[in-house]
Amino acid sequence: MVNMKIDHFVVGPVQTNCYFVTNIKTKEMIIIDPGACAEQLAKKVDESGAKPVAILLTHGHFDHATDAKPLADRSRYISMRQTRLRLMIRSSMSAT
Repeated sequence: MVNMKIDHFVVGPVQTNCYFVTNIKTKEMIIIDPGACAEQLAKKVDESGAKPVAILLTHGHFDHATDAKPLADRSRYISMRQTRLRLMIRSSMSAT
């Protein structure tokens, strides 16, 4: 039996692929490449009833990383303290 659910969303102005990977048993969720749609994705997280525990970025381009911090700030479960992630977000924001 598979204990994982994967949801796919196309978000943002350049239609970035975003994924929610959720452990069905624990309801813990990893958000991959949130793009530039924190509000939209936060609603989907709320609707799912899952608990986001991490945001993963496949790379630091604006279309994948712009709303990683705002989305993390909305969740009491995610810490954006990882230096590498901060650097990725910072570099993607300065590239725009």
